[in-house]
Amino acid sequence: MVPRRSVIAISEIESRHGREIVIDGRQRVRVGASGVTVKASDRPARFVRFEKARYMPVFGKLEAKGREEALPGRAPPSAKFVYRVLRDQGALTEKQLVHETGLPERTLRSALAFLARSHLVRRLGSLRDAREAVFALER
Repeated sequence: MVPRRSVIAISEIESRHGREIVIDGRQRVRVGASGVTVKASDRPARFVRFEKARYMPVFGKLEAKGREEALPGRAPPSAKFVYRVLRDQGALTEKQLVHETGLPERTLRSALAFLARSHLVRRLGSLRDAREAVFALER
């Protein structure tokens, strides 16, 4: 646990894939040669729960198989992950997506909004419950 008032400096980052950080699963920021400085926000953040989620195995397969061709290059990792889950499992409700991905609701909604703006996902009404939405890939 890091004390709340701490400021963390990360430098000397090396990667063959480029240096960038992803903020809240949706915003990519390039990290310069001098590194990046991070401090605590006034608002709490939630993170992907790796132990319960399928995030890493699915995301690894996504990169390995190179199946991102339908997604814009600027797609955040959370949108790529949600796209893959919908492609593998078919139409799901938001509640089912939260359960399957382990993503925080806010991050999931942001990913779905990105996919909808990109015309990759459509929102359908549920036949079981009019208050619930079902998300499916555009065909």
